[in-house]
Amino acid sequence: MMRKFCWAALAALAAVSCSEKEADIPQGGVGDELVTFSVSVPGVETKSVGGSASVEKTIESLQVFVFNKHGVYETSAVAAAGEASVTCTVGDKKIVALVNAAAFDDVTSYQDLVGRTIYLKDSGVGKLVMFGETTAVVSAQTSVNVEVSYLSSKVVLESVVLEFENEEHKELDFAIESVYLLNVAGDRKLVGESAPQVWHNLGKLDSGSGLLSFLYDDVASVTLQSGGAGYSTEHYFYCYQNPTSAKTRLVIEAKIDNELYYYPIDVNTLLPNNEYSYRVKLTRLGTDTPDGSLEEGTCSVTVSIKDWVQNSSDVTI
Repeated sequence: MMRKFCWAALAALAAVSCSEKEADIPQGGVGDELVTFSVSVPGVETKSVGGSASVEKTIESLQVFVFNKHGVYETSAVAAAGEASVTCTVGDKKIVALVNAAAFDDVTSYQDLVGRTIYLKDSGVGKLVMFGETTAVVSAQTSVNVEVSYLSSKVVLESVVLEFENEEHKELDFAIESVYLLNVAGDRKLVGESAPQVWHNLGKLDSGSGLLSFLYDDVASVTLQSGGAGYSTEHYFYCYQNPTSAKTRLVIEAKIDNELYYYPIDVNTLLPNNEYSYRVKLTRLGTDTPDGSLEEGTCSVTVSIKDWVQNSSDVTI
């Protein structure tokens, strides 16, 4: 009798343990309580001024993904504004908000989603991709706010001043023709750093329809005088982080006495959601290729690095 009782007790304990483990993992099956709740993306406020600020905040589409606390996909929703309605089981959830990205189908888990690739060509002014995540205990009447941030970096040419050192060069005709980014990573994972598989303007400008508008600005021959006031029209570019040795570069293309010269400036960090503003002083003739190397002393650069929401610091190179 004692042996039978022990086996029965062990079986009962095993059944309780199994039941607790199964109950700990929300399955979303028949009989589980379902609730509908809202997920909102607060307005993305930027410190940027000028023509780029209003369009940067635009939300064209919102995708919301809900995972249980083990990272297993439970449900998703799509909206055309900054708020989506989601129905799922109650309990602890990980919630991901993705703004202005191409639609992701067949997501199976949190790790599956964050490993997905986005492409720079699908972005642009007015539809910059943003990402955010949070955890929440979902129950009836739940409302969740998810803070999102840009997955791209913003590069700004703020000003150009011409102060040639050589007396002969001071008398040369100097005109800025265009400004652009070279060696731009064309893809990235949603989370984490990854080596790009796609490039834009690799070594030179892409031709025709392959040239992305937010990587190039035509300046239309703005003339500068050595020692003069300089050029202060801001130009905005958007790019992804580039962890490779082919550094992303900000290039000023100028015509000096009817010959083209280039001033390529390495953009070394490019962290997501950061803005890099460049103030450039040119003191010598540039290179004869856009991806060339400038001689030391050809220009000096002051970089202002800002989070698109808060904080700033200045670094002079």
